[in-house]
Amino acid sequence: MAFDETFSFWPRVGVSYYNRKVTTPEQKQGTTTTPEPSTKWSGFDITAEANLGISPFSNFAFLVGPFLEFPLSGTRTDDNGTKSTDTDSKLTSFGLSASVVGYFGE
Repeated sequence: MAFDETFSFWPRVGVSYYNRKVTTPEQKQGTTTTPEPSTKWSGFDITAEANLGISPFSNFAFLVGPFLEFPLSGTRTDDNGTKSTDTDSKLTSFGLSASVVGYFGE
């Protein structure tokens, strides 16, 4: 949404899904091998940004503005190789983002 040729407002709202797994390599102790412990995080967030666009010349802009990621659901699974434990895990993120954008059109 352009205010004039230089300044604009670029809002964004969406849903995010994340999934991450970290595994520690198995270790040998003498003739026995310990299992590979792992931790897995997954969940859904609502994401919102409110960016101010500054376009010093045609088809190029800098974006800067606040963001918020609000959790809808989240799970952390810890697995030590013999036992698995699930825990509710939600993380709210907020901050300031900055971007450089090139675009086509007028």
